[in-house]
Amino acid sequence: MGVTGIFDHNPGSGNQTSRIFSAKCERFPEKKTSLGDEYTCVKAKAYMPRTSKNADLIAEIDAGIKKEVSVSCSAKTFTCSICGGDIRYGNCSHIKGESYNGKLCHCIISDINDAYEWSFVAIPAQVNAGVTKGFEREYKKTQNLIKSIKSGDCVQIDRQQADELCSYISKLEKQAEDGRCFRNSLVGEITKFALICLPSLEAGSLEKMCLGAETKELIELRDAFRLKAGETIPLSPQLKAKKDKIINNNEFKF
Repeated sequence: MGVTGIFDHNPGSGNQTSRIFSAKCERFPEKKTSLGDEYTCVKAKAYMPRTSKNADLIAEIDAGIKKEVSVSCSAKTFTCSICGGDIRYGNCSHIKGESYNGKLCHCIISDINDAYEWSFVAIPAQVNAGVTKGFEREYKKTQNLIKSIKSGDCVQIDRQQADELCSYISKLEKQAEDGRCFRNSLVGEITKFALICLPSLEAGSLEKMCLGAETKELIELRDAFRLKAGETIPLSPQLKAKKDKIINNNEFKF
């Protein structure tokens, strides 16, 4: 905790931009690394003062321009995945990224004992290391983002926020389609029951009457017409068995 954020691993005090206040290790069993291992990452949260000095940096983070990060840390061992030798002291002749007998060579960093800082960089050593989500109150949730858009504010969103918004819209479109199907079914039932009660009505007129009604009102209208139609024409099948009538087939007995 408290690890500072800077640029390009430059340790100058004037280069500080933010500070980590929370960090944890997260596992993703459904996701695998290039080696087939369970994907695990460290997710940290950092705070940054909203000032005129940081305004451009915050805008670049929101736009996804400032994204990639790198961590400077101290570790006890740097082991070669092929031979098990220490890569730092020349005990290994293998090259990271190369394959040997079908096995990819990589460095296994163990016993991390300190983290000095984290930096915004152009090309991080860990390809996927970067800012995943801004800690901004206005854009913390998709609903808040939509509220900001509705209010007419000028809004900048990054790739992740755009994907979340598109996913949310897709869910709404699916729900809207389900709602249209349900309303069409309600209108069909209302028309059927209403014509039984009032044969002089036209189906087209009934459908127009239903267009401006809320779904709850359509349900109430459907139930009312169904009840009234049941008084006019029995809605239960004529061949339905009657429990109070005992059939003993006496006429067929000798």
